[in-house]
Amino acid sequence: MGNDKTSASGSRSVLDSNPQIYEYLIESNIDGLLAFDCDCRYTLWNPIMERISGIPRDRVVGRIAFEVFPFLSEIGEDRYFFDALAGKTVFSPEQLIQVPHNGIDGYFEGRYSPLYDGEGEIVGGFAVIRDVTARLKSEQQRLKARKHDALILLAGGIAHDFNNLLTSIFGNLDLLQDSLQGEELALLKEADAACSRAQALTRQLLNFSRSDTPNRRSTSLPELLERCAKVSLSSYRAECAFSFPEDLWPGRVDSPLIARVFENLFINAAQAMPDGGTIEVAAQNVELKARHGSLEPGSYIRIDIQDFGDGIPPELVERVFDPYFTTKADGNGLGLASSLTIVKNHGGELSVDSRHGEGTCFHVYLVAKSPQAPPPQEELR
Repeated sequence: MGNDKTSASGSRSVLDSNPQIYEYLIESNIDGLLAFDCDCRYTLWNPIMERISGIPRDRVVGRIAFEVFPFLSEIGEDRYFFDALAGKTVFSPEQLIQVPHNGIDGYFEGRYSPLYDGEGEIVGGFAVIRDVTARLKSEQQRLKARKHDALILLAGGIAHDFNNLLTSIFGNLDLLQDSLQGEELALLKEADAACSRAQALTRQLLNFSRSDTPNRRSTSLPELLERCAKVSLSSYRAECAFSFPEDLWPGRVDSPLIARVFENLFINAAQAMPDGGTIEVAAQNVELKARHGSLEPGSYIRIDIQDFGDGIPPELVERVFDPYFTTKADGNGLGLASSLTIVKNHGGELSVDSRHGEGTCFHVYLVAKSPQAPPPQEELR
């Protein structure tokens, strides 16, 4: 910011003759704007800063920055204030910050510059604070999707090769059975059983890596969900409570494939409540007017499967769909990974919300058969 108040022709600028424009630019800016004097007391705090921090300007302006936000010194952000007061324009790189006043985690970056008076003397500093959380999360999701797709290709190639080796091993084991007896035959049977388990795992890998186009047909999802719950929960103490609107649209799905997804989710929910409990299953029509995450605009059915177990620790939530990641002693971590692949191949989306100690809810979006007349129950924009 310079101290030249006139244009090249010597006339006053539009901004100088219309000071309201300054106020409008500050108030309507999409970034957080703040200013401070030489004592680091805030002199400006725009509406975006109020939203980011959770503190209104009348509780900030006039107070020293490091008294309002002690964590600024803890994370080293205070040095940017002093750099600006020393006449430097500096950038604070993106970093994760939890704002104490609202408890919100976010990634923020900033640009700090000195403020001059008409004589060219530094009278304070000015900062532009940008919330880059959405951008970084979007980049992380794209990176995760690319890694997931690469892993699918790798898993498919390994599974095919391994399956061919197992076929050869099984054939040789069959030939040996007629020539062995006693302890040697018992050892052979153990080897045969181990190969059977390896073959079952190989089938799961092949299912995970399948990129076949689903054979999608109009399907009643309430009937499919109720049938899958009955099959999945037969050996568990959990039960389902269903909530479906009468005008729920049919889904366009490959029933056997989507049944595997529902069964995986029901089993996960039941295992989260080993002492029993109720799994809440709800569905609703959703009409997307714009792109939402990985979903294109269109008609969808959203299915929510909620358990009330211990939930998933925050640091593990992002990993639940990773192949071979599992918190179960007897699990292999392929159930949710293959479910994600199946739903993605249907043009849908599978996500999870969980609070440690409160339970977990899986959200499944599936493409609906084009509705004729009934309005959607929920509209996402």
